Amino acid sequence: LARRNLGLDFRAGPWKSASLGSNALFDTDATRFADARVWIDAEPWEPLDLSIEYLHTEPALLLSRQSVLSVFGGSGYEEVSGSAELDVTPALSLEGQAAFEVYDEGHPGSRGELGARFLADRLSHVVVRVSYARLIAPDNGYQSLRGGLSSKLMPRLSGTAEVYAYFYDEAIRGYHVSTVYAGTLGYQATDALDLLWGGSVARSPYAALDAQTQLRLRYVFDSTLEARR
Repeated sequence: LARRNLGLDFRAGPWKSASLGSNALFDTDATRFADARVWIDAEPWEPLDLSIEYLHTEPALLLSRQSVLSVFGGSGYEEVSGSAELDVTPALSLEGQAAFEVYDEGHPGSRGELGARFLADRLSHVVVRVSYARLIAPDNGYQSLRGGLSSKLMPRLSGTAEVYAYFYDEAIRGYHVSTVYAGTLGYQATDALDLLWGGSVARSPYAALDAQTQLRLRYVFDSTLEARR
């Protein structure tokens, strides 16, 4: 089924150490916003980044009903959130995020996440990231653990590996846990041409085995545009 949406994106940097932005996606068929947000990013201290955001979203207008997390995404909600990232050392940074939601039915919810990122090998760009998250929603909730590893395997070859585990408060179709394993391999053939191959395997209440793969070929016709990003 076709969908017709209108999008808006706005960004401004009126202050030296802060910027603000907004974006929105309007569903013209449903005649309401599928997603709209406003945020402020600030850097009050060089090692510290802060962000505050207001969000209105209706995941039912965005997510497939077969999504692993669609059980949490049926109703719309308003959310106020804040996040922080602190560079403890040049190799270690800590991340934190907290949010409070009010769903369309008036029920409150909340979520939070704590994570750490470590540059294990600067020469090979080996980065390790771990995080713990907690979500509380009216119908159910979950705790999740995530681990990720990225590395430059060769001068032109890089790779990533990630694992996710979701532990539901209440079983969904007999499942208490969902797991996702994902990985990518990227090859920079030339300065303008790169290849990316990715794949994932998941086990969830909606599929005992869900395997996906994707191959992307990208060519930059104007290198000056890439340099300005």
